[in-house]
Amino acid sequence: MFFLDQCGYSKVSPKTIHKIHTELSSKAEFIVNFAIGWLADTLNDASDFKKIIADFDLSEYVNLVEILAIKARLSDWRYLIEAKFGEAFRKASGLPFFSPFYIEPVDNHRGYWLLHLAPVARARFAMTQIHWQNANGSKHYGPKGLGILGYKPDGDDTLYLNGMSFDVDTRTECKEALVTDLAKVIRSQFKDGTTVQELSIHCCNDTIADISMLKAALASLSEREDIVVLSGGGNEKRSQSINDTDIIQSNRQFRLSF
Repeated sequence: MFFLDQCGYSKVSPKTIHKIHTELSSKAEFIVNFAIGWLADTLNDASDFKKIIADFDLSEYVNLVEILAIKARLSDWRYLIEAKFGEAFRKASGLPFFSPFYIEPVDNHRGYWLLHLAPVARARFAMTQIHWQNANGSKHYGPKGLGILGYKPDGDDTLYLNGMSFDVDTRTECKEALVTDLAKVIRSQFKDGTTVQELSIHCCNDTIADISMLKAALASLSEREDIVVLSGGGNEKRSQSINDTDIIQSNRQFRLSF
């Protein structure tokens, strides 16, 4: 595991991370800290921001027009850094999983951005679990269910401006949002069913939930009979215990096929 504490802008680019990741057979994790005030300031000037993006070798991964349009509407930068700059950094690094969070100190306003890059979904969920367990000033900006990387102009702007802490209330609201969002994803994107593991990998980067929260939401969907949970052997399960190898399917699709 590599800890890269930037303390502002420095020379560690995602290409450097990509090289380490490749040479270590895709087994390394990276935690990158940014004092992001300097980066946020560049969002007010398209030419400066373009230069920063070029210095980071991110030009091909960043949609500058989209970012400036969202910035004009939100008048803030934390969501943009997490979702748009973070996803670009992940793509350029070559690592498949990442969790972007904003760390807000209790004694001052000079927070920093924490980016965790991981080769497997399990590591990403583990990092998210640490945020939930400690609730130590970490904040995230965006929806509470799925969709944290995509901005919806017709959505609730407070989700992208005020942020949410990793507390009991947010955990409850996140689980409720996941129940709704997962039902839609299963119906629309996994019409033939999928395993819990495949679904968790699919949703991993797009939620602040850890794996226990995701499985709890699936258990709620099963209890409501919105989905059917099958064991690895193909038998319908009545237990609330959700395993990685279980197969899940939209209840309507399951009954029609039956």
